[in-house]
Amino acid sequence: MDASGRKDDIQINPWTLIKMSKEKAMAAAERARERIRQKLPTSPMKPLPVETKRGPLNPERKHITTGKEIVPVFTKSWLSVSPTARISSPRRRFSGSSSPKPQRYRSNFDLRLAEVSRDLETHISKQVLCSVVMKGVEDEGYSS
Repeated sequence: MDASGRKDDIQINPWTLIKMSKEKAMAAAERARERIRQKLPTSPMKPLPVETKRGPLNPERKHITTGKEIVPVFTKSWLSVSPTARISSPRRRFSGSSSPKPQRYRSNFDLRLAEVSRDLETHISKQVLCSVVMKGVEDEGYSS
């Protein structure tokens, strides 16, 4: 089974984990550890890095890797726009008509916020699961 298949099988809600008593959390961790051992008898889980950062998903931005560094490449560069087009007139800026742009920004912001919180929840769940499994592996090492 590949890594993408494993990712969907294991789901931990950190909020219910926080509200659980210590005994229930340890029992759930033990059951999860047993399920993982049954599914993956030969390959040990590798711990996740403590900090993995991923920038916001921006469709206008592409990354080009050159050696050790990542160079962002913008498809629509601000340099390609003429200076007069960037500066709008005061009459246009302060006109009474409201543009739909703030609403679009707000919905975009909400979508990105939901995506970031989902990623954060997934990352926390993986960290908790990995620490529990690694603790179980260490405990087995001491007992045998």
